[in-house]
Amino acid sequence: MTTQIAEHSPSQLIDRAIRDNRLAHALLIHGQNLKQVESFAYELTSKLIEVSQTDDGVDWHPDVFSVRPSKKSRIISVDDTRELIRNIQHSPQKGDR
Repeated sequence: MTTQIAEHSPSQLIDRAIRDNRLAHALLIHGQNLKQVESFAYELTSKLIEVSQTDDGVDWHPDVFSVRPSKKSRIISVDDTRELIRNIQHSPQKGDR
């Protein structure tokens, strides 16, 4: 199985999991290049749900939340984590689950 994973990019593995209806409930996406990580996360989000744009061109969906480091230390604060947990514990506004 290790060889099989090494032959596929993370994006290919996730696409296969979506196709097979076996996507995990949570994914931790990390990397050194924040722009690439963020781009990948939004690309994945758009595969799973319909993301619309606000009047100022920002991608938006009421059931999508992101958390990112607020300072140069690249550490996500406890308060930000607690707020994320509060938000994700609610039923989806647009989704069916």
